[in-house]
Amino acid sequence: MSKLRKNGFIQIYEERDVGVVRCAIRWDGFRFELVSKFKDGKLNLCLIEGNKGWQDFHYHDVVAKEWEALKLRLGEIYGRPTSQQKFPDLFNVPVNDLGGVVTNVWKVEDRLLMLSVRRYETKDCCTDQLLEFSCCTVLIQPIPNKKK
Repeated sequence: MSKLRKNGFIQIYEERDVGVVRCAIRWDGFRFELVSKFKDGKLNLCLIEGNKGWQDFHYHDVVAKEWEALKLRLGEIYGRPTSQQKFPDLFNVPVNDLGGVVTNVWKVEDRLLMLSVRRYETKDCCTDQLLEFSCCTVLIQPIPNKKK
């Protein structure tokens, strides 16, 4: 928790019963949410998620720009991705696929990072209609140390 605060993360919220920590960060003018899952006191998984929106313009005006900012930030830290592809057209992103379209992957010594674009449906609480949302995410999977 102190590491998160020191590195600019705010609004830190811990759900101890399920081993989840949620917090927010502002990078490059965009607000992202970090969700970390812990198991047996060790980091099991991290997800960084950009803004979620359902309007038509949101995909190009927000998701594309957040995706580009995350891609550049990860590239500065981890170098060239192991695999990469360009930002996908909205209609090439499957609806309700938890992984979405994985566009960039970085395999480094202690973690695997995947940058993706997601599209999913959720019911609007006011109108009871299904709305289609989009966002970009970074999934970070720590790789356990292998003892020799």
